[in-house]
Amino acid sequence: QEYVGAVESLLAEDFKIVNLRVGHLSRRQATELAGILGTRSAEEPLARGPTLLLAVERDSCMARFQMALSKRSAPGGGSSSGGLADVCARFRGQVLWADTPLKATASVAYCFGELLDSAFLIAPA
Repeated sequence: QEYVGAVESLLAEDFKIVNLRVGHLSRRQATELAGILGTRSAEEPLARGPTLLLAVERDSCMARFQMALSKRSAPGGGSSSGGLADVCARFRGQVLWADTPLKATASVAYCFGELLDSAFLIAPA
């Protein structure tokens, strides 16, 4: 599964995964999440699903995430999944993240609170 590479890349950069869900978002849920993240163009990919929702933490998390995104693996590198930048490149702009603390707080509350309390369907593993 492609999601494994994303998780491995985050762990390799010392991010701690504090919550994770894979599921299908309804059109309404995709619109609401895209609005929280300030990325209206993401509604379609989010609704197409399945979607991997992750909450991660690390010291200086947003700055470290941006740094990890800028690292590209050398050709022929030892890791099968590549770095975070390589994994995100494979998903061609479908990787979304909160770029401010306010968006991070709101998106985590939505993804792991409101969605679970509504009609969010967890995909089989």
